[in-house]
Amino acid sequence: MRKIAGIVALIAVIVILAAFAYPRTDRYQIAEAAKGVFDHAIEGEYAEAAEYVYFFDGPTDVEPSISQAQGKALWIERIRALEEEGISLAGYEDLSIERDDGILKATVDLIIEMDGGQTVRENVNLMFAERNGDWKLQHLEELRNDAVEAWEQALSGHVQRTAEAG
Repeated sequence: MRKIAGIVALIAVIVILAAFAYPRTDRYQIAEAAKGVFDHAIEGEYAEAAEYVYFFDGPTDVEPSISQAQGKALWIERIRALEEEGISLAGYEDLSIERDDGILKATVDLIIEMDGGQTVRENVNLMFAERNGDWKLQHLEELRNDAVEAWEQALSGHVQRTAEAG
């Protein structure tokens, strides 16, 4: 009887630990990062949205030379400038995260407000990067054409320093 109670207690501890550990999984963090960027950007809460973006100023496989604070300021400025041109993120649907050969990949349908109407960009690929144990949205791309559209560039974490900021 004592042995059974010990086994039950061990199983209970494992279940409790698994329940608390689940929110820290990569898949969960990636979903939360995407939702954090999109939900806050839709509401015009750009400083909050920027907290979920990984800023970089060179190739994606090289450590950024720009600070996250500098990247955040440039990103917010870029998003606001695009909004003044009448282009903004109006919504998103079908956020999907899958593992392919051990790599997490995400896609989403984005609803973009532009030219006085809304257009849906389907299956936009999302790329993420880890910083200090947290996953953040690094880059997104729509593979329907070779030209990078303004909304794609604006939402991406890729930022360039200006001569004044450099």
